[in-house]
Amino acid sequence: MLHAIAEAAVRTGGTVHTEHLLMALLSEDVPATTRSVWRQLGVSHAAIQSAAPAMPARVDGVHGRVSYSARARRALERAYLAATSHGLLVSPEHLLVTVLEYRSSGAAALLTAIGVDPDAVRRHIAATEPPEADPGLRRTIRLCPDYGCEWPLWEHGPLTPDALGISAALAEELRRWTAHWEEHFHAARGWRDPAHRASWHQWGHRLAGRLQAELQHFADVVPRFDWAQ
Repeated sequence: MLHAIAEAAVRTGGTVHTEHLLMALLSEDVPATTRSVWRQLGVSHAAIQSAAPAMPARVDGVHGRVSYSARARRALERAYLAATSHGLLVSPEHLLVTVLEYRSSGAAALLTAIGVDPDAVRRHIAATEPPEADPGLRRTIRLCPDYGCEWPLWEHGPLTPDALGISAALAEELRRWTAHWEEHFHAARGWRDPAHRASWHQWGHRLAGRLQAELQHFADVVPRFDWAQ
């Protein structure tokens, strides 16, 4: 699958975007379980390729450096965190969930172009995930905002306050904290005002403490927003 990602990128200039990750997830290299997901959803590699921008014919080997767009890199990082937080290896399903997190991503646009709802794909994967091997194990909840996500709560994918039983007061403050970040932080240029950065980080660590207090019986809360410097 890694070769398929790199090959797709080389055909289009050497940068991997989310649409390249999606096409790699439809390649013959993925496990039978992933191919089964696509069959159930009625998605084929040919259909995706027909909706994708024209690419040169197959290349013989991959040469040179391959870089990743910010969204593609973020999807890979998210998939890694989702898997390793449960002691698992990263699976194509982990990556598929994170590739489709952004509603405006190239991957989501490709699925939409062939009449498939990206959110339906993510729901399908969540519904077919096997249960935890040991329900007595403590969970790890990450506190991290992301574009297009109302709640900054993550486990193997995005979570809602209701899914964790969080109080309404804390849920509302988490929502406001995320909205503040979206208003004042620019992905390329960073914070518009350093004062906003400092106060937002302090706010986030206070929220992490409150969240830990509410979830202390079954989960550990890990702040993951220091990248927003």
